[in-house]
Amino acid sequence: MRCSPRIWLGVALAATLLGCGAPAPVPDPLAPVPDAIARGHDDRDRSMARLRQMPCTLYGDIAADYVWRRDVQHESFPQVFDPLVIAMDDETMSPERKARLGASMRLALAVYAHPTWTAADAYAFGLQECERTTP
Repeated sequence: MRCSPRIWLGVALAATLLGCGAPAPVPDPLAPVPDAIARGHDDRDRSMARLRQMPCTLYGDIAADYVWRRDVQHESFPQVFDPLVIAMDDETMSPERKARLGASMRLALAVYAHPTWTAADAYAFGLQECERTTP
């Protein structure tokens, strides 16, 4: 007797879902609950710290990108800076976006003012600049 592939797939799925009849794991009633709660707070604190660092990481990435554009793509300072100036003249731009654009302009100016900076140097400067200017 031959069965269709659908039946075999159904049997395989049922066997997988039902398992081998092993009992479900039971939590230990004497588990240290306060430690688990404390670990949850630590995880939350770490995730909040990472969330606060994210804009600063972006500053570092932007500064490192300017080094790449300077050293690899051989873009001059006006080629990088002029589009930023033109974008700054947009009157529909929000104040927050203008502030980020201004920070990007400062990073470009710093990178091009220091031609010996590597991407790591620029990244570190971007982090410092963010920490210095962000409340």
